[in-house]
Amino acid sequence: MPSPFLPVHRLRHAARFAPLLAVVLLAHGCSRAEPDDGVDTQPALVVLVSLDTTRADRVGAYGSALGLTPHVDALARDGLVFERAYSPAPITLPAHTTLLSGCDPPAHGVHDNGVYRVGRSVTLLSEVLRDAGFATGAHVAAAVLGSHTGIGQGFEAFEEPAPRREDAPYAESERPASAVVDGAVAWLDGPGRDGDAFLFVHLFDAHAPYAPPSPWRERFADPYDAEIALADDQVGRLVREVEARRAGRRVLFVVTADHGEGRGDHGEWAHGVLLHDATMRVPLIVRGDGVVSGRSDTLVGLADVAPTVLAWLDRGVRMPPPSTGRALLATPSDDTPRLIESYLPWHGHGWQPLRGVIDGRHKLVLGAYAEVFDLAADPGENTDLAGDRPELVTRLGAALVDMETALRSGRTAGDASLDDAEVHDRLVALGYLPAQRPRLPPPDAQLPDPRDMLEGLEVRDEALRLLWLGRRQLGFTGLSFAAEAAPVTAREAAEGRRTLERGRQLLLRLVDRHGQDPEALALLGLLEVSRGQPALARRLLEQALVLNPRDAVHHAQLGRLEERLGRVDRAKTCMLRATGLDSSAREPASWLVDHYDASGDWGSAAFVLARLRASGGSAGDDGLVERLSHLRARAEAAGQPVKAPPGWSIEEDDAGDVLGR
Repeated sequence: MPSPFLPVHRLRHAARFAPLLAVVLLAHGCSRAEPDDGVDTQPALVVLVSLDTTRADRVGAYGSALGLTPHVDALARDGLVFERAYSPAPITLPAHTTLLSGCDPPAHGVHDNGVYRVGRSVTLLSEVLRDAGFATGAHVAAAVLGSHTGIGQGFEAFEEPAPRREDAPYAESERPASAVVDGAVAWLDGPGRDGDAFLFVHLFDAHAPYAPPSPWRERFADPYDAEIALADDQVGRLVREVEARRAGRRVLFVVTADHGEGRGDHGEWAHGVLLHDATMRVPLIVRGDGVVSGRSDTLVGLADVAPTVLAWLDRGVRMPPPSTGRALLATPSDDTPRLIESYLPWHGHGWQPLRGVIDGRHKLVLGAYAEVFDLAADPGENTDLAGDRPELVTRLGAALVDMETALRSGRTAGDASLDDAEVHDRLVALGYLPAQRPRLPPPDAQLPDPRDMLEGLEVRDEALRLLWLGRRQLGFTGLSFAAEAAPVTAREAAEGRRTLERGRQLLLRLVDRHGQDPEALALLGLLEVSRGQPALARRLLEQALVLNPRDAVHHAQLGRLEERLGRVDRAKTCMLRATGLDSSAREPASWLVDHYDASGDWGSAAFVLARLRASGGSAGDDGLVERLSHLRARAEAAGQPVKAPPGWSIEEDDAGDVLGR
């Protein structure tokens, strides 16, 4: 079948052909403003692969000589490589929401992990394709993209990790790439998957903590590199399995990443804080029937992926507003400015958020002060031009504000803002927020700039390592506030106390310098629990929650401490708040179920357990259905309705953008 796409990207600098190209594109029905005239009815299989935490410069197709990605490179040789592709945010959920919605964060309202969910008013590619008759399946590797985030909208099948264990040292529950690809292949073999189908695969291996298995850890000195190589191997396996199931269909592969990893560049080892290319520039490779191979240096973003998929399908459907992404395969090589942002510093630490824009060759980053980099002349972003080129700061700053304003005004109805007085008052009435406004200042206040606080990040990471090690030496399992210490030798206990004291001194130094850091306060609270000081730990957690009242994990931790101090009613209030903020949070929901069951309120226990199951927070619990049936039976026998207990409310659905204006 002839392709509707022209080989425009074979010419890296095709701008001089723009007038002729525009005429030809209109003749082919490729205008962005109107639906496609022709409709392609040949069955199609679309495979979208997201390689979490993968820097573009680790991929051979982007110049890496490390040999980490032979299978992704093979796709690149036969496909179209976008050399300047950018994520809108260096954090998983906002980036993936953009990837699947065609909207940048000011439009879809998701700015961080854990604090936001995808509102039902945001339309995802999966929903558009499902409504067009496609089978839709997602296989994600980490709980940070779990169904409770709303990212599963439109997927008929959504395979995700089991909820994290209480003894897990990190917040995310993770599945290895092999298990994710196993599930994806099994889904492809399911009934009704031999026609139109959309498969989304998310691989999390390159994310910290780096723990590559054999033989990858022996082959590569850097464990981060080894994890990328492992994920690439599974991409190759997925490609082979998909090709074996082509069955006369057109097939499209899109391989990209949500963000990169700092690895020490500019003082950032992980991601989520800075907006340098180490974390913002991502690979983007498109290979499929009718896609002309080549390379494009057009400035593109993750928001362009969903419109590109729909244009390739040629079914006459488009992403609805407020999507602003453009279909790349038939777009002239003009640069569209790209918004970038990081709100993790604000939510996690009480620092200034970073916002920026990339316009052609220049990048502006705004926080407490401005930085401007010439990405063409200075790809390492080592020379700040803001002082010498104030006109660039003015021009790019105006573009940034105009773009953010336009995107926010284009939101669909139904997104609520926690900055709105009505919503805030409703949450206060329900007990979810204190009567006074949270003390975390608005992001435009005079807060510390994250670029000046990187030492604090290193201190916190080292303190976390010492906390984990010291608790283990004292006989604790994991980082749960509910854990009790197992017997240890006197020598182990002494070593554990010394280790914890080292971590305590680091955290005290951090809190002394930056007292508005809720994460540091919570870690210090956990450390005080390990030292046998639960009352002090409770006060520290309360301070953390004043700064960030929407942290479900910290509410659940406070509930455990209240229980330890004999305040069961307060513990129940904390657990209700935690489930209200995250209905898939297993620990507070399980606590509530046990509490209501023990007190004979089986109707409430059944309700909470059913809600946990509906939210996706019960994955991997084979006994849940049986227990739910047992609780319902006891409630019926006692004449108790299965209904929400007093104080129960879920405010996460369509919570919207807490930064909305």
